[in-house]
Amino acid sequence: MKASASIQFKDKSEIGIWAEKVIELAVEAGLMNGRTDHEFAPKEHANRAESVVVIKRLLAGLSSS
Repeated sequence: MKASASIQFKDKSEIGIWAEKVIELAVEAGLMNGRTDHEFAPKEHANRAESVVVIKRLLAGLSSS
């Protein structure tokens, strides 16, 4: 999968350059969303529930391929 959409979060400047493409891929693939519609919160830790959602989405995507 190739990242095509740019990150549209207002806190994009806080995302490390090394992580931008991976975050674009994860958002485009539907694995991750922002904390809000406009904020990704890259400096925050993911809580348990957020982590479980990402894992469930990943597993659902693997099983449907």
